[in-house]
Amino acid sequence: MPLYSYKCPDCGEMTDSYNIVDNRHQSPVCECGGMTSLSIQPTQLQPVLGGGDWDGYRCPVTDTFVTSRRKRKYIMDSNNLIETGDRKPSKARAAQTERNRANGVV
Repeated sequence: MPLYSYKCPDCGEMTDSYNIVDNRHQSPVCECGGMTSLSIQPTQLQPVLGGGDWDGYRCPVTDTFVTSRRKRKYIMDSNNLIETGDRKPSKARAAQTERNRANGVV
């Protein structure tokens, strides 16, 4: 059952009430005795950070709050970072790592 908001024209009080769709215009009576009318209100949504399954985190490199996987990937790539088990490195990154190992650079 949807939740509807009703406003009293006499006292201005807002009342929320569950009602079936067919009866949404059957307004309840206000506590002051006035007849309420259906009031269209914007929905109240809680934003979900990171797309729902991922809450995000504070990045230790940039000290910003990372809320999307795209932003995380950008930070990881631009700072030449890779997380264990995260994803396979690119061919260029793997080749650079091999060159570093061959030259004794860790």
